Amino acid sequence: MLFAATFGLLVLLNFIAYAIGSEIVGILRYSLICAMPLLCPFLLFLAYCVNEPFEEMVRRGYMKVTKRKLKDSDVIKIGITGSFGKTSVKEILKTILSQKYRVLSTPASFNTPMGIALSVKELDGTYDVFLAEMGARSKGDIKELCDMINPKIGILTGINNQHLESFGTIENIKSTKYELMESLPEDGVGFFSSDSEGARELFLKFKKEKYSAGEAGTDNLVYASEIVTNSKGVKFMLNVKGEQPVECRTVLLGKNNVSNICLAAAVAYKMGLSVEEISRGINRLHSVQHRLELVPNNKNIIIIDDSYNSNEDGIQAAMEVLGTFEGRKIVVTPGLVELGKMENVVNFDFGKTLSQKADIVIVVGKHNAEMLINGLTDGGMNKENIIFAKTLSKGNEILNGLLKEGDVVLFENDLPDNYN
Repeated sequence: MLFAATFGLLVLLNFIAYAIGSEIVGILRYSLICAMPLLCPFLLFLAYCVNEPFEEMVRRGYMKVTKRKLKDSDVIKIGITGSFGKTSVKEILKTILSQKYRVLSTPASFNTPMGIALSVKELDGTYDVFLAEMGARSKGDIKELCDMINPKIGILTGINNQHLESFGTIENIKSTKYELMESLPEDGVGFFSSDSEGARELFLKFKKEKYSAGEAGTDNLVYASEIVTNSKGVKFMLNVKGEQPVECRTVLLGKNNVSNICLAAAVAYKMGLSVEEISRGINRLHSVQHRLELVPNNKNIIIIDDSYNSNEDGIQAAMEVLGTFEGRKIVVTPGLVELGKMENVVNFDFGKTLSQKADIVIVVGKHNAEMLINGLTDGGMNKENIIFAKTLSKGNEILNGLLKEGDVVLFENDLPDNYN
């Protein structure tokens, strides 16, 4: 629609230019035609202004249809939000619940009104549960999604400084994520991760039925013990209050995923699944795409795709996972963005951490390059092992020239389009 509006404005300007009849003004006519390329950015903005009301009307229409369809359905509606871990918890919960229910969930990282509306188009009478991942970049975003979905169950994965640049303060982040819990009905149920300080704080604030779960903490509804992590996955004992502990194994990498599993297991248990059904679901889990995902290749090289992890908690998890592998470790990263005033400090610290965990670091893009490189050098990494690449494609080209059999490559974060 934006392209069509821009094209229409160009046609209109050309028509006006040719409609100028006098010989004197004719010079201006050709000047106007020659200036068309320079006018394109302004025409694009004008087209956006003309087009936006119509697009908003279409969005509202989709949301209205989605709200009505969900209201008429008797599926159990579950909302999942947090600064990190939303997609992982959603996919884990979907797999576990699928041992008993037919589950529809928002695909990939679809967590906006339109993304959820497109997902609900598939909803029919055969589904028992609808899982909706809920993203936000400003206050009110989660409430808007809740008004559309009306979830009965809310899940808060954790809170950190992700998107601090747009939220302004950590308190704004907390209040926005808490919009999910505030939107639950009186008989709604809230589930909170005990492994996040921000989530624990909101757990204490929540006054309706609630449960906490996490990697540790015997006061949780669900927690883990005897955790063993390696390059093949994780083994642990799943402890559900009032039940016998059960051993679980998963190919998911890192202790952070144990936390995600415990949170999903708590929801599943309260939805009527037995501990045995939950354990069976955990054993059937697969890597979540672009989140500490092992990428198969035809060489004796280990590739870990963590390109959709873009926060401090995700980095800590990635570094822990990287440490479980043998071999030369190469990290390709542009650093972290959207952290406001904290961005320089966070990327400097990230560089220092990388200097202890990696053998070679390829820094992608100039946005965070200075702070990452300063952190790497301050941490003691030799300058010859720090490589700058202007773009990811250039970084991949450099990487291909470096690779040897037995190397471990971690792709950590990928910049949003507006940073490329």
